[in-house]
Amino acid sequence: MKKLITLIFCSAFLFAGKANSQNVDHPWLLGFGIHFVDYSSVDPMFKGIYDFNDFKSVPAFSKLDIARNLNKSFALELSVAAASINRYGTSANGNQFFADADFLVKYLLANDYLLKSSCGFDPYIAVGPGFSKLGGNSGFAINAGIGTNLWLSETVGIRLQTLYNGSSEDKVGDYFHHTLGLVVRFGSGKDSDKDGVADKDDKCPTVAGLDALMGCPDKDGDGIADNEDACPDIKGLASFKGCPDSDGDGIADKDDACPTTAGKSELNGCPDKDGDGVADKDDKCPDVAGLTTLAGCPDKDGDGMADAEDQCPDQKGTSEMAGCPDRDGDKVADKDDKCPDVKGLKTNNGCPSIDEAKKKEVLAKISFAAKSIQFETGKDVIKKVSYARLDTVVSIMKEYEYTNWSIEGHTDNVGKADKNLDLSKRRAAAVKTYFTNKGISEARLQSEGFGDTKPAADNKTAAGKATNRRVEIKLNE
Repeated sequence: MKKLITLIFCSAFLFAGKANSQNVDHPWLLGFGIHFVDYSSVDPMFKGIYDFNDFKSVPAFSKLDIARNLNKSFALELSVAAASINRYGTSANGNQFFADADFLVKYLLANDYLLKSSCGFDPYIAVGPGFSKLGGNSGFAINAGIGTNLWLSETVGIRLQTLYNGSSEDKVGDYFHHTLGLVVRFGSGKDSDKDGVADKDDKCPTVAGLDALMGCPDKDGDGIADNEDACPDIKGLASFKGCPDSDGDGIADKDDACPTTAGKSELNGCPDKDGDGVADKDDKCPDVAGLTTLAGCPDKDGDGMADAEDQCPDQKGTSEMAGCPDRDGDKVADKDDKCPDVKGLKTNNGCPSIDEAKKKEVLAKISFAAKSIQFETGKDVIKKVSYARLDTVVSIMKEYEYTNWSIEGHTDNVGKADKNLDLSKRRAAAVKTYFTNKGISEARLQSEGFGDTKPAADNKTAAGKATNRRVEIKLNE
C-alpha cells in the first residue's frame, strides 16, 4: 500500500500543472477514492500523523465527494465515506461500522490572488460541520483541514486531503481523516451572452456571437468578427480587415477616393489616364499629360497658364494678358496691339495718342478745318475751296500716325428727316474717302451721319441753320 500511495503522489506531482486550477467552464466537481481513518495521531496531537502503520484504510472507492465552485476563491462540498474499521485509538478493537458525512466550505488558494490559477496545483483550506458514526455511537463534528487537487488535465485530477474531525460524542472520538482519490470536473461554465461559448473562451462575452469566431458577432457575414472588422456593416475581405474593395485595385473602399474605378495607390485608388500624376477626377485635361500645378493641364510656352486658358499658348506671356505677351508694357496684348513696340493706350488699340500738352491745339485746328468744309447744295460733293482745309487735317493725321478718328455728318432741319439723315451719312463718308485717298489708313477712320438729331445751334435762324450744317472730326480715345 505504501508503494502504491508513493507512486500515486509522484505521478500526480509529475503531471500537475497541465491544466488550470480553476475552470469556470466546469464548475462542478465529483471525487471518489480511498480514505484513511487515523485515531492514533490525536493524542498526543499530530504524533505520527502520516504513519501508515496507524492508518486504517477502507476499501477503494469508499468515499464520494461532490462540490460546486462559487467563484475563484470559494467552493462548497458534500462528502460521505463508509466502511468497516478495526483500529481506533491506539488499539484494535474488532471490526466496527464507520461512517462520515461532512459539509465543507473551501477557500481556494489558487485564485489568482495568492497563487496563479494556471499553476495546476490547487491547494485549499476547508472547514465545516459533519456527522460521524462508529459502531452504535454517533455524533456531530466540526471539521478543519487542508488539501489539494493536482490536475492532470482540464477535467481530471488527483485529490490529497487531511481533515481533523472533532466529534461531539466521546465514544466516536476525534480523528484525522485522510483522502486519496480521483476528481473529475464537469458542467457548463458561465455564458453571459447565451451564445453557447463559455465566457472563458468568449472574446465577446457580453454580446452573442458565433462559435467559429470565439463568441463574437459578425453582422455582415464576411467571416470577420465585428470587433476586428473595420467595416462591420459591409461584407468585405479578410485582407482588408473586413472592408470591401469594389474595383479590385487593392485599396479598401473606405480609403478609396474612386471606389468604383480601379486606380493607383499613390492617388488614393483613382485612375490617371494620361499618367501625369493628377487623378482623372481632379484633372482638367485628363487625356493630355500636364502639370500638377495646373490641375493636370499642359503649358507649352511655360508661362504658368494652362494651354486651354492661354490665348497665346505658343508664346510666353503673362496671366494679366491671358497668357499673351505685351512687349511695350502698355497693357494691350501684342496680338491686339496695333503698335506692339510703342507704348500706347488701350483706347487707341495700344498706340500712342496726341501729347496732352499739344492736344488742345491740335484738336482746335481739326475743329476749325472741319467747320470750313463746304458741300454743293443738297449733295455730298466737297467743294474745291475746302481742299486746303482738309489737307491740313491730313497732315495732322499723318503726324500722329497712331491716332484714330471719327467723322460725323450733321444737317439742319430743312426738308425730311430721313433725307437729311441719308445726306449726313454720305457727306461724312465723302470726307473719309478724301482722307483715304490722301494716304490715311481706312482702319483709322470711321464715319457716321446723324441728320438733324444733334443740332449745335437754333434752327430758327439762318445763322443757326448754317452752323448745324456741319462736319465734325473727333479723336477716338
